[in-house]
Amino acid sequence: MYMKKYLIFALAALLLVGCQKNNRDNSQKPSITWEANEKFSEMEIARDMDAKVTLSVPEGVASFKIEMNIPSTLIGLANKMISLASNKGTSSRPPVLDLVNDATAASELARIAFLSGAPKTGTSFTLDFAHLLEYLAGDSVLENASKFSFALSLMDQAENTLSKNVRFNWTSAPETVFNPENAEVNLKATSPSLTMAVTAPGKLAKVTLTFDSLDGGKADSGIINYIKSFTKGDAVLDLVENASVAKALGLPSGADVKDKTRLSIDFSSLLFALALQASEEGSNTLLVIELEDALGKIVVDGVLLKN
Repeated sequence: MYMKKYLIFALAALLLVGCQKNNRDNSQKPSITWEANEKFSEMEIARDMDAKVTLSVPEGVASFKIEMNIPSTLIGLANKMISLASNKGTSSRPPVLDLVNDATAASELARIAFLSGAPKTGTSFTLDFAHLLEYLAGDSVLENASKFSFALSLMDQAENTLSKNVRFNWTSAPETVFNPENAEVNLKATSPSLTMAVTAPGKLAKVTLTFDSLDGGKADSGIINYIKSFTKGDAVLDLVENASVAKALGLPSGADVKDKTRLSIDFSSLLFALALQASEEGSNTLLVIELEDALGKIVVDGVLLKN
C-alpha cells in the first residue's frame, strides 16, 4: 500500500518537472537579430550596406567566439587582432575572435567600430560587420565572388547556447582596359582613336566623363567650351543621366550603359570633334572617367588628350 502511494507521488513529481520544462520561460535565453536581413541570408558587400547585428544575453555571457572563414590572403590581417596563439588562423585553420577571453581582440574590434558594448560584462551588444569587412577587405584585391562567413558561437552563464552564421559575398569593382594601353591620345594624329572595355560584375550605375586640367595646368579652352555647349553647365558628362548629350557626342548612353556588366566605349567620334575644337597649341587636357557600380564601388581612370 505504502509502496503504491510512493510510486504515485514519484510519478506526479516527474510529470510536474516535465511540465515545468515544457513551460520554461525562454525570454532569458540569448537572442540575435539583424533588422536589415531577418533571415540572415547572404548579403552583398556594398558601400552603404546595413550589416549591424544585435545580441541580447540576459543571463550574461560565459563565452563568445567568432570563427572567420575568409579569403586566405586576409588571414594575416585578421591575426593582427588576435593575441591567443591557438586562435590565430593558418592555411588549414580559420582565425577565431574570442570576445571574452582575448582582451586584444575585444579592444581591436571596438577600435574599428565593429563591436559596441562589452560582451564580457554586459548583457547586450552590437556587431557591425560593415566595419569588420572594411578593415579586412577595404584595401585588398579580391577575386570576384569571394566569400566571407562568420560563425558566431555563444554560451550564457546559464549554459544556454546560440549559434548563427553571418555571410557575405564580394563582387569585384568595375575594371577597365584601354586601347592604346597608355591611355594617351594625340589629337593632332590623322585619326585619333581610343577604346575602353569595361567589365562590371556589380552592374554599372553611373559613368561620368570630366574634362579638366592636368596637375594644375590649363585645359584646352576650346575643348572645355565645346563640352559645355552640350551640357549647358560644367564640363562633366554623365552617360546615364545626360543620355541625349552622350548620344549626340557618339557615346553609349542611358539604357545602353545602366545595369550593364560589360560595356565598350569607342571615343573615336568624340576625339575627332575635340581635335577640331582644340584651340591651344601644346595644351594637355585630362579626361577623367569615373565608373560606379550598383554596389557603390567606384573606379577612376584618366586619359591625357594632347594637342
